[in-house]
Amino acid sequence: MLQDQRPFIVEKMAEARSFIGRGEFARALPLLEEAHAFSPRDTDVLDSLAKTLRRRGHYTESLQRHQWAVDIDPQFGVYYVEMSKTYNEMRQHHAAWNCLLDSNQPGNLLVRTAKAETLICCREFEVPREMINAVLRENANYIPALYARAKLNFQSGKLDAAEETCRQLMQKDSERPVARGYLGVVLLLKGKTDAAMECLGRASRERPHERVTDLGLEAGTAIRRDSANAKPHLDRLLASNP
Repeated sequence: MLQDQRPFIVEKMAEARSFIGRGEFARALPLLEEAHAFSPRDTDVLDSLAKTLRRRGHYTESLQRHQWAVDIDPQFGVYYVEMSKTYNEMRQHHAAWNCLLDSNQPGNLLVRTAKAETLICCREFEVPREMINAVLRENANYIPALYARAKLNFQSGKLDAAEETCRQLMQKDSERPVARGYLGVVLLLKGKTDAAMECLGRASRERPHERVTDLGLEAGTAIRRDSANAKPHLDRLLASNP
């Protein structure tokens, strides 16, 4: 990239990230597309563009942009992990697993955590529990693994353990709205609907349109309308793999 291009890219990325932080992905997308057109081999731009496309539900385009980033920098494990997240949202878990194998980084903590999360999406619990525990033995404060543990615990019905992990995350993670969203989902599953909705509402105000928060608010609103038949709403929440 020519040196005089950098201020333009920085400006567009800063503006796009401002919109992303407010959950305005549709407004961020053309800015990222413009930055990419100006500098097609900038992997930071490609990564942001791919993740924003995923948030908009444009999965094929998201995978394509992350593949372009992999082609430019095949040693950077984050891009494989992000592609696995997209495949998991598409419920193509076998493709997600193969993508992580393609990274050729079996010792990478993030890749190992993503493998555990893919197994959780397949409703497997014991093997990913061992995988997450192994990562946390190497780094007890590794945030992605703590999120994976929270997800594993509430997906497998260990709600007290899930709540404990969520509260631990809220102390450790600078991205607290996400941790607060997970906590709200756990409280909802524990039948504490009012506390859950307060938690989810605050998380949504702080960081709009996080997937776990949106799913929790949708389920909680349905439960408040039909509290006598809460189980189907909670079952759908558990099946959604947020």
